[in-house]
Amino acid sequence: MASESSSPRAGQTPRAPISLEGERRKAMKLVYNMEKDCDHFREKWLLEDTDDNSDDWLEFINLAKNRKGVVGNVSSHREFAKELQKIRLEGGFLASRVSTIDQIQKVCERAKAFDDTFELNYQRIEDALNHYMVKYCLSFFAELEELDVECVRDYENGINQWHAEIRACLQEAESAKDNIQEHLQLGFAEYVSSYSQIVRSMHSVLDAFLAVCDPFRSWVSADEGYIKKIRIELACLDGQRNRKSEAVRRNTFRMHEDNAKGLRTSFQNKQLDEKVQTTGHSRKFCRKREFSYLDKIEMTENILHERRRELEEAQSKLQARPLHSLVREPSDGVTDHAARLQRDVTRLERRLEAMKRGKRDMRETRYSLQKQYHNLRGRYETQVKDAAREAEQFENHAHVMREEGERLRTLERKVRALRRIIYVKSHPATVKKIFFEGYTPGVKIDYRVAPARLDGPDTLQEAIDVAAAGVGKDWDKMYRQLPFNPPRNAHLRHQDLELLDMDFKCVHPPTQQMALRSLDKWTSLSNVTSVNALVRTLKTIKKMDVAKQIEKKVLTVVN
Repeated sequence: MASESSSPRAGQTPRAPISLEGERRKAMKLVYNMEKDCDHFREKWLLEDTDDNSDDWLEFINLAKNRKGVVGNVSSHREFAKELQKIRLEGGFLASRVSTIDQIQKVCERAKAFDDTFELNYQRIEDALNHYMVKYCLSFFAELEELDVECVRDYENGINQWHAEIRACLQEAESAKDNIQEHLQLGFAEYVSSYSQIVRSMHSVLDAFLAVCDPFRSWVSADEGYIKKIRIELACLDGQRNRKSEAVRRNTFRMHEDNAKGLRTSFQNKQLDEKVQTTGHSRKFCRKREFSYLDKIEMTENILHERRRELEEAQSKLQARPLHSLVREPSDGVTDHAARLQRDVTRLERRLEAMKRGKRDMRETRYSLQKQYHNLRGRYETQVKDAAREAEQFENHAHVMREEGERLRTLERKVRALRRIIYVKSHPATVKKIFFEGYTPGVKIDYRVAPARLDGPDTLQEAIDVAAAGVGKDWDKMYRQLPFNPPRNAHLRHQDLELLDMDFKCVHPPTQQMALRSLDKWTSLSNVTSVNALVRTLKTIKKMDVAKQIEKKVLTVVN
């Protein structure tokens, strides 16, 4: 409580922090005091500066130089202020110029006040920047693990910009201060002769100091709203992740449908290819049968032509017989031979007609098979192209799915990283860990190792770990019963619990983490904490087993 309520002093060694809010408040108190001092100095010493009589001052300084033993080669306003006191005490002509002495005395006092103001306020700015802002107001971009989140990137770039602006203002103030010191090193007479430039340099120093107020305020405001911006970004990323998950689910279902359709088309193409091959073989078979019919028809026509010739010869012989042979059949067998040839010719004609009919039927069958073959072949080629197109579409869908899956995994990594940043940024142990162990930008904070303590072995931390692991959902009841010194009423404890719940509104940590946070808050707000007090509190809320476990593991070892 003391470190938060008391105002920090310039050059003072910082105390162990209690909360991030307290460290920001300390930085702004230093900046506010600096701003108030600069305005006060300008109003008191510079705005009402109507005594720029450098000619009279130089004349007085030259007369003082010519006065032996009064003023030597004075190179400091502090030394000249002492010589003015000697001149006042010695009296004489120089001492009678009271107005000029008062004006030069005011110049010396203004220079002294300016030196004190510069050193004090420069140290205030350095302390506010190095001890509080740079040390604790961090973006923790390392938790993103090379991911790009706009709010974190903007805040990290803002930190670099504000740091650079503050440093630039300090360099401008140092440059103006060096200009004053250059004139002073040439002697007090040179300092007085260029006093208008000295006053302008003083104004420049004050303007440079006051210019750091805006970067500090912007930095503190951004740090205060950082978690809120992260939660807004987290809500957007959650929405994107949910929509992306739904799109991935639908695309996966569509891809499986395309895969099933491709397998079905491939199976149909295989069946159609078998039909095409069978039809082609049947067409070739019909063509062979047709050629066979042609050969057989040709052979039959030749035999038929021979038989007809023989039949004509036999009939010619019958007609050439004498008339008496008509009464009695001769025994040469010509009639039987002619009748047999006639039967052969008739049989061959019928066979020839059947062969021609078979050839015609085979040709029609072949034409039909050929037409069917071309139709099947065209369908097969079309379906092969369709299958290739479907396979390409499936590969495109698979590629899109891989990309969508990678984007979804990236969104999930961003969500986890942002939740981690909220956890680290709002955890009360973060500022303590940074205070005791330091922080290296770009390195993740590991809470598995507790921050080092200054008072040797921490048995209380071991007891807190045991209590947090065993108290369960009664951690809020335990916090209400813990002893505080200075006392903390029920209303303030209720506010503490609401702040704890508010910090983890979207993260939902386990009860053990909430118990650790509440106990850590107890150790930070109470000046007197002990293992025995924790054991008594656990017994009060009927957590006897946890209390006995602490007594066995912690108090026994200590004894």
